[in-house]
Amino acid sequence: MKRKPRILLAIPAVVLVLSVLIVGHFYFKSINQTIFDESSAHLSEIFHQTNQSFGTLVDNTWRSLHSWEPY
Repeated sequence: MKRKPRILLAIPAVVLVLSVLIVGHFYFKSINQTIFDESSAHLSEIFHQTNQSFGTLVDNTWRSLHSWEPY
């Protein structure tokens, strides 16, 4: 007779644990995707700024070289 109440208490406990695990999985998956997206955007911004600075440096160097062309 005592076995039935234990089973009746065990079923909701198992369901609760599985629910927490499933919600936790999707939460961490969402957080990881958000971190990845923000990191990618940050790296793209750094690449754009570096590319712009390097392009400016190359243009200035070519301009300096062309100014020395008559000599």
